Amino acid sequence: MWIGFERSQHKLGTMRIWRTMFGILVLVLLAVSAWICIPPFPAPAVLVNDPLSVLTAKLGPPIGYAPRLDPTSFHWVKNRRPAMWSLIIAFNFRGPVKGSDHPESVERCLLINSVAVWPLCEFVTRARVMVPKRSNDRG
Repeated sequence: MWIGFERSQHKLGTMRIWRTMFGILVLVLLAVSAWICIPPFPAPAVLVNDPLSVLTAKLGPPIGYAPRLDPTSFHWVKNRRPAMWSLIIAFNFRGPVKGSDHPESVERCLLINSVAVWPLCEFVTRARVMVPKRSNDRG
């Protein structure tokens, strides 16, 4: 009878160890998921109103031109293995971009193995509303 009691105690101890290990694993997975999914860049809606000089002061120098866009688009990347956050700021100019120029669009996206995770991608563009001048308007 004494041996059976020791055996059951041992099983209970093993179950506690497995539960503790499972709990630690879940906490680690949640922490890594949060670290990957929280964007390292500000929201695009905030960045679209800043000139290039302010953007480079906030974000540092870009890594270069956005690969799929023309030379008036700048690209920033933050690597969060196995994922990567990408920020693309595009200007609508034919010539060189000056520090006082404002972007036309800003795109922030999470990429996992070079595939965009759409629920975590944001795209903001500047809008202009053109109202036709009516003949009874003064000015």
